[in-house]
Amino acid sequence: MLSLATRQQYPVLKRDGKEVWSSVMGRTRNRLILKKEEVGFVRSYLERKLYTKDWPSHETQKEALADYEQRPIVGKFAHDELARWCRKWLNDTQCLQLRNTMNSWRHRQRTIDLPKRIHLSHNAWKMISTLAEMEKKSISSFIIDRFAAEYQALEGDGPLS
Repeated sequence: MLSLATRQQYPVLKRDGKEVWSSVMGRTRNRLILKKEEVGFVRSYLERKLYTKDWPSHETQKEALADYEQRPIVGKFAHDELARWCRKWLNDTQCLQLRNTMNSWRHRQRTIDLPKRIHLSHNAWKMISTLAEMEKKSISSFIIDRFAAEYQALEGDGPLS
């Protein structure tokens, strides 16, 4: 169910009691919808920004930092609390920057497990495919099994699957 409500003299479209969008003659208001799995990323982004000089603005930097440190941004409703803080302290430009950064992060999260392509000479491909075939494995599984220990020694228990 959609309803049009007003908050702070701005039209706000609500769907089932949740704010979906708002605008003022074409300009988007400072809005942010966070998911629970994004809290860690957003917190690290905000903390990097908050400890730089004059962010979110010269006048509000100390107050925004104090408010951020006092808020209980943990647990089941951390994403809601973080979104409230952003609505309170970030202007439209900063909110847009955060949303763009989040979109890039989301894209990286979606594409991290996609297959990657590599180019091999014919001889390299023939050697690897023959060895993998002898062990009855795919080339990817063969490479992972052969080099996992060496890779983990370099990376310090890096992620392997």
